[in-house]
Amino acid sequence: MREHRQARRRPVRDASPVLQNRRERLEELALEAQQHRARREPEKLRREQREEAERREAEAQAREEETVQRQAEIELERERLELEKAQERARHPSRSSVVTD
Repeated sequence: MREHRQARRRPVRDASPVLQNRRERLEELALEAQQHRARREPEKLRREQREEAERREAEAQAREEETVQRQAEIELERERLELEKAQERARHPSRSSVVTD
């Protein structure tokens, strides 16, 4: 009986059709995965570039808003100082000729 089994065995280097099919399917899946990654990579790069551009734009807008805010604060301070000078002149009319702008 042992002799009969050995006669049916295939040599190690000859793979069974099932194993060969599995290997081929594995290769197909690996190629599909590689193709999928290749398609995704440009999309990922475009998305990252778009996000980076949006981030830079948001930062620039924030800087612009900060500049406008600072300018408004400076203008408000200038107006406050002018009002203070005017009030000082109104309190002391004789000094108004001495105070210079």
